[in-house]
Amino acid sequence: MRHKKNRIISEINVTPFVDVLLVILIIFMVTAPMMNMGFDVSLPKSSPNLTADLGNKKVVISVDKKNNVYVNDKKTTFKNLNSVMKSYSADSQIFIKADKDVVYQQVISIMSSLNKIGFSNISLVTEVDN
Repeated sequence: MRHKKNRIISEINVTPFVDVLLVILIIFMVTAPMMNMGFDVSLPKSSPNLTADLGNKKVVISVDKKNNVYVNDKKTTFKNLNSVMKSYSADSQIFIKADKDVVYQQVISIMSSLNKIGFSNISLVTEVDN
């Protein structure tokens, strides 16, 4: 009688597969926090940009260093900004001019509130470096 010692194993060995997956998981766990961090880059300078005459569809929101808010040269407050802006068309081009000393969070809050009430065409006005 002969015994078959060289029998074919029909089971898959998953140990190497699990090892590879664990290594990939560790790599992602190590690199994922770095994806949220920014990198130091030199931004390009812009040339003056001539905007088309938008007529009544152009709205300029200004914030001075004393946190006074103006909508097309009419003084308002942060709290009343949404009610003032509801009188303008949702397809209006919004330009936000904020003093460099204004807290960045306030500018973002203005942009966020404008976006919530339907304005999506919002631009930040900056000075051009020569």
